[in-house]
Amino acid sequence: MEQYYIRFFDHIFLTRPVLFFPIWTVLLSGVVHPQNTLPWQFLQNWKTMQTNLAYPGFCWDFISVTMLMASVFIINQFTDTQSDRANNKLFILADGLVSQRAATFEIFTLLILALIFALLSSATFIVLSVMLFLVTGVGYSLPPFLWKDRPILGLFVNLVGGLLTFLIGWQIVSELSSAAFGSAIPYLFAVGAVYSLTTIPDRAGDALVGKLTFAVKFGERITIRAALLFEVACIIAALYLRDYLILIPALGVLPFFIMLLFRDDISRIILAARLAILLLSISVVIHFPAYAILMLAVFLLSKWYYRKRFQLNYPGLSPVSERIYDQNQR
Repeated sequence: MEQYYIRFFDHIFLTRPVLFFPIWTVLLSGVVHPQNTLPWQFLQNWKTMQTNLAYPGFCWDFISVTMLMASVFIINQFTDTQSDRANNKLFILADGLVSQRAATFEIFTLLILALIFALLSSATFIVLSVMLFLVTGVGYSLPPFLWKDRPILGLFVNLVGGLLTFLIGWQIVSELSSAAFGSAIPYLFAVGAVYSLTTIPDRAGDALVGKLTFAVKFGERITIRAALLFEVACIIAALYLRDYLILIPALGVLPFFIMLLFRDDISRIILAARLAILLLSISVVIHFPAYAILMLAVFLLSKWYYRKRFQLNYPGLSPVSERIYDQNQR
C-alpha cells in the first residue's frame, strides 16, 4: 500500500509544486495592482481584494494557470533529463520513477483540464494563457526552439512569462490597459534578477551536456552583476511607480545581492534567489492572507515528500548538498 501512495505523490511532484510559488506570487501581484487605487485607504482596498478572492472567475483562472504551468514544468524535464542527472536534481523523470509515457499522459491531462477551466473565463484570459504556454512550454523547452539552452533567449522567455503571468492576474479584476504593462515593469526586473542567479548552480552540469545558459555563456561573475543590475532596476522602477508591494521586499533582498560581489559561493547565490521570491510572497500575503495557507501546505507537503522519497531536506533557503538515494530501491 505504501508503494502505491508514494507513486501517486511521484506524479504530484513531477509537476514541481515549489515552482508554483513565483508563478502564484506574480499572478497575485497582478491582481493587487488595479485594486490598489487608494493607497491611503489600505483597509478598504484590502476588504475589496478578499471579496474578489471568492469570485468564481478568480478561482477558475487560478486553477487553470496552475495546471497549465504544471504541464510546462513536466515538459521542461523531458529535454533536461541529462543535465538534471549531471546537476543531481529532479530525480523523478530523470531516474525513471515516472515513465516518459505516464508523464506524457499527465501533460495532456493537465492541459485538457487547464483548457476546461479557461473556457469558464474570458477570451482575454484564454489568449494570454495560450501565449504563456507557447512561450514557456513550446519555445522554452521543445525542439527546434529549446530557448532554455540559449543565454539571451532563456532570459527573454522568463521575462515574457513574468509579464504574461502579471497580466493574467490584472485581467481577473480589470481591463487590460497601458497601465497594466507599466505596472509590470518592476516585476520583470525582479524575474530577471532571480532567473540570472538560478543559472549559476547548474552551470557545470549544463556545460557538460552542451546547454549554453546565461551563466555558461557569460560566467559566474558577469551573471551576478547582471542579477544585481536587474535588482537595482527593479527598485528604481518601483520607486518611480510608487509600488511598495515590490519595493520593500526588493530593498530587503538587495544586501544579499551586493554580498555576492564579494563572496559568491553557491549557498549564498541560492539564498539570494530564494529570499527574493519569499519576501515578495510575504508582501503579497499581507494583501491575500489565504495565500499563506496555500504556501505553507505546499511547503510542508514538499518537505515530507522529499524526505520520505529521497532523504533530502528540501525545499529550504539553503541548497540540497547531498543526494542520499538508492535508485535500486524505487
